[in-house]
Amino acid sequence: MSRVGDVFNWYTEHDKNDPNMYELIEVLSQYSRNADESKEKVEDLVELEVERLITNGIIKDQNDSLVKMVMEFADKALKGEAVPQELEDYAKKVAGVSF
Repeated sequence: MSRVGDVFNWYTEHDKNDPNMYELIEVLSQYSRNADESKEKVEDLVELEVERLITNGIIKDQNDSLVKMVMEFADKALKGEAVPQELEDYAKKVAGVSF
């Protein structure tokens, strides 16, 4: 199982935990460079974590800038557009701080 699957399984087993945006950006970036899991699993992970942001009261809705950034990285990953390591490092910090 890939990291995408591992993270997805962890969140489904720990249904009250807040999502980790730093980790999500990292996972999406790594997937963009080495797609080792089905696209559906990536979509499921993103959906689960964004839903958890809303459910846990961290953001109000999907119009939040953090969600927009996550969706941009998800789009790159799903299209196979490799995210450079430098961009990943920067985006993880931005996501972590804004979270």
